[in-house]
Amino acid sequence: MSIFGANIEGMASIASIMTATIFAAQGSGTRWHITKGFMSVWRGTGVALIDIMETDSTGSDTATIMTISGSAPYVLPIDWGEKGWAASSANSRLAGQISGSESAVHCLFTGYVR
Repeated sequence: MSIFGANIEGMASIASIMTATIFAAQGSGTRWHITKGFMSVWRGTGVALIDIMETDSTGSDTATIMTISGSAPYVLPIDWGEKGWAASSANSRLAGQISGSESAVHCLFTGYVR
């Protein structure tokens, strides 16, 4: 248990053109905060856009946290500090989306919910 709330961890593997939920708020009225992340990106040819975003329960994008344009394989460690990046609304989800063929992203994010 963190001093800020209950720990949360989620991961997803996304290939080609798709969206995947990394984690959802646990319990009604809770809000997640991501503190650290790790992304491994593989690109074949061309350029892909990779979005990490907050979505509502229907999958609609409510906030884009970061967008990366990738044209080569890379590994990206992410650190939002002790208090982390706060979700803009309660009961939302952290999702990853990739738009581009011949691409794959494996990601892991940790944080807390309160």
